Amino acid sequence: MRKVLNRYKIAGIILLFLMFLGGGIAAQERVTVESAQEEVAGRYMEALQMFREGHHTEALNLADRALQEAMTIESKQTELKILELMGDIYHATGRSDAGMPYFLRAAGTYETRNDTTLIIAIYQKIAMAYRAEQVYSGEQDYYEKMVPLLYEEKEPLRLETISRLGTAAYHGNNFEVAIGAFRSLLPSYSTDTVKLMDIFQDMITVFDAAGQYDSALHYTLILLNEYREVYSREQLVRLINNNGYYYTLLGNNQSASVAYVSAIEEAENLAIQPGEIALMQSNAAVCFTNLGNEREAIHYFNKAIDTFEKEALFAALSRNENMLANVYYTTGDMYNAGLFSRRAISDARKIPDPWLEARAYHTYSNVLRAGNDPVNALSYYERYLSIRDSLEIERQIKLQALENRKNLLEQQERALRLRLKEDEISELAMAQLRLQNEKMEQEREILMHERNLDLLKQDSLSKSIIIREQQYLVTRKERENRMLEQEKQLSELKLSEEVAKQEALEKQKLVLEQQQQLDQLELERQKADKNALIGTVIGVGALMLLILAILISTRRKKQLLARQKMEIEAKNSDLEQKNEEISTQRDEIEAQRNLVFDQKQAIEAFSDEIMKSIEYARRLQRAALPVLGLLEEKVDDQFVFFRPRDVVSGDFYWFAEVENKMVITVADCTGHGVPGAFMSMMGMSLLKELVQKEYITYPGVILRRMRKEIINAMGQKGISGEQRDGMDMALVSFDPKERILDYAGAYNSLYLVRHKNNPPPELEETGILAPDQENGSFLLYEIPADKMPIAHFDRMNKFRNHAIPVHAGDTVYMFTDGFADQFGGPRGKKFMYKPFKRLLLRISQNPMEEQRQVLSDTLDEWMGDIAQVDDICVMGLRF
Repeated sequence: MRKVLNRYKIAGIILLFLMFLGGGIAAQERVTVESAQEEVAGRYMEALQMFREGHHTEALNLADRALQEAMTIESKQTELKILELMGDIYHATGRSDAGMPYFLRAAGTYETRNDTTLIIAIYQKIAMAYRAEQVYSGEQDYYEKMVPLLYEEKEPLRLETISRLGTAAYHGNNFEVAIGAFRSLLPSYSTDTVKLMDIFQDMITVFDAAGQYDSALHYTLILLNEYREVYSREQLVRLINNNGYYYTLLGNNQSASVAYVSAIEEAENLAIQPGEIALMQSNAAVCFTNLGNEREAIHYFNKAIDTFEKEALFAALSRNENMLANVYYTTGDMYNAGLFSRRAISDARKIPDPWLEARAYHTYSNVLRAGNDPVNALSYYERYLSIRDSLEIERQIKLQALENRKNLLEQQERALRLRLKEDEISELAMAQLRLQNEKMEQEREILMHERNLDLLKQDSLSKSIIIREQQYLVTRKERENRMLEQEKQLSELKLSEEVAKQEALEKQKLVLEQQQQLDQLELERQKADKNALIGTVIGVGALMLLILAILISTRRKKQLLARQKMEIEAKNSDLEQKNEEISTQRDEIEAQRNLVFDQKQAIEAFSDEIMKSIEYARRLQRAALPVLGLLEEKVDDQFVFFRPRDVVSGDFYWFAEVENKMVITVADCTGHGVPGAFMSMMGMSLLKELVQKEYITYPGVILRRMRKEIINAMGQKGISGEQRDGMDMALVSFDPKERILDYAGAYNSLYLVRHKNNPPPELEETGILAPDQENGSFLLYEIPADKMPIAHFDRMNKFRNHAIPVHAGDTVYMFTDGFADQFGGPRGKKFMYKPFKRLLLRISQNPMEEQRQVLSDTLDEWMGDIAQVDDICVMGLRF
């Protein structure tokens, strides 16, 4: 019995010691956490101070570091402040799209906490970011979210928010919402005359943009009649001019002319700028033109033109000269019409303003056509069409770019909110798990105390613990099932997007096939025209021989049958008739020759149009390539040697930064020229989707997903004899912080040049090129690619991923097969890969721009007079 008591005493002492030790460790951990939180908060304040002083890059780097640390130690309040700061920095540097995710992450947390004050502030920042990106629908949405959160104590901010909501809706062409917003402000400003006039002016602007000129005129008259005492005389004159403008748009030219003349007479006696008066005179001239009073119209146009010329306002000058030329054209005065048309063209070129120049071309074309000069008239009309079509294409491109930016931001917001929701669910699950763990820990302590008091209860307590653990496992299983269901819904959403993309690619393929059929028909027509020309030439030759034979026969008959005069005269009559027939045939031959010449000119014009289209495609492809400035910020030095074989290229290079990593690739698509360019644009589009939208940075996974998307897009089934279009690719992902380079390749290997004192890459099948005498301190390692393309292939294994630690001074080369496969030299053979390796190793320590020049000069010297056979792309990166 005494031994048992001694055991209890010893167990109690050990328990007290462990409790004391645990309390000390917990206290030490609390001190460590508090110290880390203070350090993160200090780093945030330092980043904030740098931002306020204008050091944006340094502030962003420091804030990013602080954000990672805050997330590590779970300092949520500091994390939210840093997220807002990083969004503010990106917004201040004109990169609101990059700052948007940080604002949205903070907003998600504020929404979860239902913190109204912080939600209002972050919503306002998100709306301003959308405005900076010209995505006015997003700006409108967030102002609409703000309004219900603003109560009476925040009335000034609520009214300002509604005003901004109306402005955003106006810029987004949502005129009904804009009008509704501004109208809702009228009761609040009923006693504030100045504010009320501002609201009326905003409503007039929206009605004008919406084409509701009667409503715009109505509110303009209200401003004019109700607020004469508030407005200065200058402002009243401008309102009178606006009345004339809306009368003109509504077709009431008589009232418009009275308003314009009244405004001009008042303005000439006030301190209004001459240019503004000239605009009023121009409006009056247009009004008198509509009334058919050309004399008054010419009078006011001339006065406006004199002022615009003195003030050097060339845009307004060209516009009014062109309108005056149209007035002269209407009255039949072609001399003055041509004179002012030419002046309009000249002044439009001084700005320059392509649209004003095009309108002047159109007017001058009409004048020349009326003056019986159809050739020059056609020339100027073609110039007008060329500029008009070019401006329309530019407008469509800008609209498409804006729409793409809008869709991208909306997709990013949806994806981020979905991810935030998933994180929220995970955090709740983790919190529940922590609570359960704490509860279990407390229960274990109680059990230990009870165990010291009564060891007989140990079995029942152990069973209780087992039951609780089973409940925990059941809860965790249910949570995993819910997460799997969410992942399944997300996969179905991605599948629907992939189906839509595949349908778009099939439509592009159908358009390309139709274009090829048109080209084939054109070739057949040219061949038929050529055969017709040859037949015509043969007919003319035969006819000339016939004429020669007839002349010889006639001469002999004259000598031998001199006495048969009557018969000779009869034959002469026959010859005259034949000569007439020959003349008719000659005319027909000349007509056919003219037809062939016209067809030749038409073919040349068609060829020019095709070349213009291909040149425009080249500009689009070059615009799609990334700007090298981003790459220069992440590596010590770099170069890109890019030389397409044709105008457009099947080779391309691409890189992007995501998740603090740089994803870089060089790819070689199937084919050259236009087909290769289509494949390269598809490749860049897929990379943007996978890397920048899905945040995939693992090279092997990227290549595997690329292969899957290419197979789906091209409809490849693996059938024998099927066209296997695709691409070869070398792709790396570089982590600057960890100094790790991940690589995966599809047929395209990677070359690594490293100092021989540094350890070699520990990879299988790595080839080594020994140094030469010129560069004996460096080795070239070849990291082989997988012998599979990004397309359907006999072998469809996973692409291997190679992780390579990067040392200072390492140089990496990625390339397509164009350089090594180029024919040249004294024997007209390929350059080959081994000389290519020697060349890269020899120049690897030169400055990167000098390396690019050496590659260019070497290729030119090797090719000589031999044409380039493939697209060429070589990229060098020094770390």
